[in-house]
Amino acid sequence: MLFAVLWKMTRALWSSAFVAALFGIHPLHVESVAWIAERKDVLSGFFFAVILGTYVHYARAKRGYVWLIVLFALGLMCKAMLVTTPLVLLLLDYWPLRRVALGRRLFTEKLPLFCLSITSCAATLIAQSGAMEALPFAWRLKNALVTPLVYVAQMFWPVDLAPFYPFPANGPSLVQAIAASTILFVFTIAAFGFRKTRPWVIVGWCWYLVMLTPVIGIVQIGLQSHADRYTYLPEVGLYIMLVWTIMPLIRSRVLLASGAIAVLAVLGTLAFHQTRFWANSRTLWTHAAAVTHDNEVAENNLGMLDAHDGKVDSAIQHYEQAIRIQNARGAARYDLTIALAENNLATAFARKGNIDDAVAHYARAVHLRPDYADAFYNLGTLLLQQRKAVLAIDAFRAAIKTRADDAAAHASLGDALHAEGKDGEARSEYETAANLAPDAAWAIYSLAWLLATSSNESVRDGERAAQVAQRGLQVPGGESPGMLRALAAGYATQGRFADAVQVAQRALELALTRQDDASAQRLEGDLQLYRERVPLRDIATW
Repeated sequence: MLFAVLWKMTRALWSSAFVAALFGIHPLHVESVAWIAERKDVLSGFFFAVILGTYVHYARAKRGYVWLIVLFALGLMCKAMLVTTPLVLLLLDYWPLRRVALGRRLFTEKLPLFCLSITSCAATLIAQSGAMEALPFAWRLKNALVTPLVYVAQMFWPVDLAPFYPFPANGPSLVQAIAASTILFVFTIAAFGFRKTRPWVIVGWCWYLVMLTPVIGIVQIGLQSHADRYTYLPEVGLYIMLVWTIMPLIRSRVLLASGAIAVLAVLGTLAFHQTRFWANSRTLWTHAAAVTHDNEVAENNLGMLDAHDGKVDSAIQHYEQAIRIQNARGAARYDLTIALAENNLATAFARKGNIDDAVAHYARAVHLRPDYADAFYNLGTLLLQQRKAVLAIDAFRAAIKTRADDAAAHASLGDALHAEGKDGEARSEYETAANLAPDAAWAIYSLAWLLATSSNESVRDGERAAQVAQRGLQVPGGESPGMLRALAAGYATQGRFADAVQVAQRALELALTRQDDASAQRLEGDLQLYRERVPLRDIATW
């Protein structure tokens, strides 16, 4: 599509073909193509090319403007990075369309497109507000000056590419920022000087800078210093600038063809090599840790992979390394990523049985990020296991304050309240959990069991317990010894001991079939009570 559009605009067959080939094969674009989450890059790239083609048709035939608006809206819905497209169209008006004589009309005809861009920017800022990292503005500004040259260097030397490049502590140095800004200024002035004899130079260079602006890092989303995927469309401008400048200078067709083949062969080999790192998460993050320095994201992700594979000691080492890297950044606002690593490290300690260490690191995570619901929930779970119900209640309530629709947190808060003998409050939490997760057997069971067995008469409701348990038996995975036990307890609370015996016997048979010895033993005790016409009563306090 890019080839067709460039050829249509310029009528330069081989230049258009080579630019399209560079776009298709460059190793910097592996991330956009190989990473499923960046499907939006490819799709927005498609719409971008179609938009350019539609605009060329409109500029020459004065038809298709409505389609231009529709396609631009679709492209923005794929990825907001296309917000600068109206400016790119203005560049194309200069070259190769040569429409500058139209003057102000060039701006007025693009007003609907600019309105769409502004709307998309506003929506993106609102949607991403929670993901924006509060790095100091001076750091972001210096990085924004240096990054365009980093991408140019990667374009010519695409090696040691990684899915995450750590933001340097304190950002690039002031010397680097001044040098980068000087180079950018000088090159822009030089490109402007070629505007009449080689207009593609200024157009290609401005294409690159304009399209890079939304992701340059002034408004920082995430903690990366730069990202390969951000070059996907901006560097097309550099390809145009270089190819249209170099190809006319080489008179020999043989030399030109040989050089083009050699360049594509080298880039193709590097792209193939880079693609192999995306085979799985372990190869990707192992490579990232190897080719970057102090990469806390790679270390944290490797820790998660080791934890998943049961390599707890190795996972702890990776998490501790990630925390050391992040803490070394000093004044940087890395609270979120440090908290994530602390939470993961605590989970690893918990799996090893080092409960005190786990609690300490969960506490550190929530201290760093008071809105970290997962860490609060994990902390509360451990505190409840330690029979520190009062502290667990505080932790679960903090998790719910941040994430009110978390059914598991409400159910766990109910467990902690029940452990403290506060069955009235526990019932309310269990009701909320069951409503939030109507198909979750565990949420339904907690409510049914409390209603059937609570020692608090104002909470106990055998009839409702039986109804809830019967509903629980209908949900996926709901038919279990536990749910049947809750149903039997509900019947016993109503005085329906014959029904309770029948259901408990059924639960016992299911437990024996599943070789669930613990449940079978409990059910045998229940059956003895029911035969003596004694209902179950749960002792809430420890």
